[in-house]
Amino acid sequence: MTRPFDNLARWLPAGLCGVVWIAYANSLSGAFLFDDYPVLLSNPFINNVWPPWEAGQSPHRIVVAWSFAVNHALGGQSPVGYHIGNVLIHMGAALALYGFLHRTFALPQIPAFIREQRHLLAFAAAATWAAHPLTTQAVTYISQRFESMMALFYLLTLYAFVRGAGATSRRSYGLAIVACALGMCCKRVMITAPLIVLIYDWVFLARRDVRAMRPRAVWHVLLFLTPAFPYLIDPLVPAENATTALVFSPLGISPVTYALTQLGVVTHYIRMALWPVGQCFDYAWPAAASLHDVVWPGLLLVMLVGCTLIGLRRFPEAAFTGVFFFGILAPTSTIVPIDDFAAEHRVYLPLAAICVAVVLTISRLCSRTGRTRTGLIICVLLILALAGATHARNRTYRSGLSMWQDILAKRPQNVRAYSGVAAGMLREGRTVDAVRLIEEGLRRLPDLRDFNYSLDMRGTLTRGERGEVTEFIRLHTYLGTGRSMLGDPARAEAHFRIALSAYPGHTPARVNLGVALMNQQRQGEAREAFEQALAESPNDPVAKQHLATLDSIAGVD
Repeated sequence: MTRPFDNLARWLPAGLCGVVWIAYANSLSGAFLFDDYPVLLSNPFINNVWPPWEAGQSPHRIVVAWSFAVNHALGGQSPVGYHIGNVLIHMGAALALYGFLHRTFALPQIPAFIREQRHLLAFAAAATWAAHPLTTQAVTYISQRFESMMALFYLLTLYAFVRGAGATSRRSYGLAIVACALGMCCKRVMITAPLIVLIYDWVFLARRDVRAMRPRAVWHVLLFLTPAFPYLIDPLVPAENATTALVFSPLGISPVTYALTQLGVVTHYIRMALWPVGQCFDYAWPAAASLHDVVWPGLLLVMLVGCTLIGLRRFPEAAFTGVFFFGILAPTSTIVPIDDFAAEHRVYLPLAAICVAVVLTISRLCSRTGRTRTGLIICVLLILALAGATHARNRTYRSGLSMWQDILAKRPQNVRAYSGVAAGMLREGRTVDAVRLIEEGLRRLPDLRDFNYSLDMRGTLTRGERGEVTEFIRLHTYLGTGRSMLGDPARAEAHFRIALSAYPGHTPARVNLGVALMNQQRQGEAREAFEQALAESPNDPVAKQHLATLDSIAGVD
C-alpha cells in the first residue's frame, strides 16, 4: 500500500466490478420472492414503459418502477434480467463510492498515510462494502431495487458535489442536483442527502468555516429543493397507477415503542456489519418489552452518537462516518413507525460508513508499525471472505421455500415462516410434511375462528395482533388445501370455513371452499361460494374457471 501501487489505479474500477461479480454471480439464479409478486408479476402497469410516470408507482418511487418496466420489456417475467439489473446497479453504486472516497482521501487535511494510499484505500473500502453479505437483501431481493437505486443516486450526489468543488466547471454540481432529484423518486430516505452533503461540505471542503461555504451556497439551496421534485411530477402520474406508494403505517405501534425497539435493532445492524453471521430475511422482531431490551443497546448507541457529536468538533473527518451511518438510518430507525421493526435492506447504504471505518483502522494500525503490505493483505483477505459469505447467502434466494426454511431455522417464533414453508412444501407435493408443519404453527396461535377481521381494523390492531390474525387465516387455508390434496374434502371444508369465520373476505379460502364442496358433489353450494368470491374479487381467474366448469356440468345434465 505504497506509492508504487498507484500504477494499479487505472485497473482498480475494473477490479471493483470483478469483486461485485464474484460475490453476486450466483444471484442470477434467484427466484421471485415475497413483494416481487405484487410489484413485478401482478402489476398491471409494468407494461407502461413510456411515459415513465405511468409505470405504476407513487412519484417517490417512479424511477425504480420505470426501470422494472424496462426490465419487463426486455426479458418478460424471467427473473434473470431483473437480477442482472440489480447487480449492475450495485456495481454502479460501488464505483460511485470508490470515486467519492478517492477524491475525499486526496483532500489536504486528510492524514498523509491515507493520501499516499488513497487509490488502494478507496478501493478496499468500496470493495468491502460491495462484497459484504449485509447488502444481499437490497441486491438479490429484486423488489428492493428501491433501496439500491436510491443508494446509487445518493452516492452519485456526493461524488458529483466533491468533484465540483475541485473543478472550474459547474457541470458536476449540476450532475449532483440531477442525481439527488432522481434519488428522491426512488425512495424517501433520499431526503437526508442534502443535509449529509451540507455537513460533508462543512467538514471536508470548508474545514468548519461557514464563510468558505458561500461559493457553494446556491447549490446547497438547490439540493434542499430536490425533495419537491416528486411533487412536481405528481400531476403526471395517473391516480389509478399509484398502486404501491410508500405508507408509514403505525398499526398500533406508538412512536415511543418504535423508537425504544429500534435501539436493539440498530445495535443488531452494527453487530451484523462487524460479524455478519445469522442473517435473516424476516426477523419478525418483537417490540421492546423490558429494560433488558432497552438499557444495554441504549447505552451503546448513546455512546456512539455522543462520540459522533463530540468528534464533529475535535475529529470531524473521523466523526463524519457516524453522521453518515446514523443520518441515513434516521428516517427508518427513529420514531416513525414502520410495519417491520427490522429489515436488512435499510442498512445497505449506512453499512458503507462502517466499512470505511474498518478499512482505515486496519490501514492506520499497520502503517504505525511500518507494515503497510500487511494491511493490504488483511484487506484482500477480508474482501474475499465477505464475497464468499455473500455468495453463500445468495443460495437462500434460489426459491421461496429455501428462504422460508432459513427464516424458520433462525426465527422459530416467526409464525409467518410456518405458512411460508408450508406453501412451498405444498407446491412441491410434500403434503404430509406441510400438514404437520401447519399444525405446529397453529399451536403457536390463539383460536381466532370467530374474530371476523375486516380491512378497516388495520388501524386499530397492534402489529402483533394483526400478524396473528393474518397467519391464523393463512395457515387454516393451507391446511384445508393440504387436506384436499390428501383426498379429505370434508376436513378441508372445515378448515376453509374456519379461515372465513376469522376473515369473511379472504378470497383464496372462499375459492378453495367451493372446490371442496364440488369434490363432495355439492354443486349448488359450490356455485354460491364461487359467486361470492367473484363479488369480492371480480377478476379472480380460478373462481371464473370453476364457475364455467359448473355451467358445463349443468348444461350436460
